[in-house]
Amino acid sequence: AIAAGVGFKWLLQQGARLALVPRLTRALPAALAVLVCLPAVAETRRSHPDGLAHYNFFAGGFAGGASLGMNRQFWGYSVLPAVGWIAAHAPPSQQTYWHDVFPDALTMYVRDGWMPPGIGYSGVGEDAITRSDLGILIHERHMTVYEGVFWDSYGTTKPAYVRTREGVPIMTIYQRPAGPRR
Repeated sequence: AIAAGVGFKWLLQQGARLALVPRLTRALPAALAVLVCLPAVAETRRSHPDGLAHYNFFAGGFAGGASLGMNRQFWGYSVLPAVGWIAAHAPPSQQTYWHDVFPDALTMYVRDGWMPPGIGYSGVGEDAITRSDLGILIHERHMTVYEGVFWDSYGTTKPAYVRTREGVPIMTIYQRPAGPRR
């Protein structure tokens, strides 16, 4: 931040020397501020609402971060855009496996009106997947083992819903097919 401030001041000084028109000299700070901030504003807009899954230009955005094995979410905020789908497909009588979603986040989603009350919570860990009828998987390198647990427990490798950003899966939802449990 200090280097950016020093660089900004230097640019202003250089621009003031080159400006022949006084009005241009007065407009230069605002113009440079817009120019300097524009990339950050554009990337912030591009990344919303999945800011944690998005990495800067040098890392390659969503795809670059995924290729590098970087986190795509933290404590479940990435499920929020899919809550409507989850509510429509998870009747209260079913149990839902909320992979890597902080339980307090679910409480807040209900409290704030983002999610209807009564969607089941099967708990944490592999046993919770076997008790669930709907399961959410957050894609992170250290969590890949859970996808195999879903496939074995649900008897399918076909997801019911995949939420992506720029072709990168952020979360996958599996739904247990009707019939006897495995």
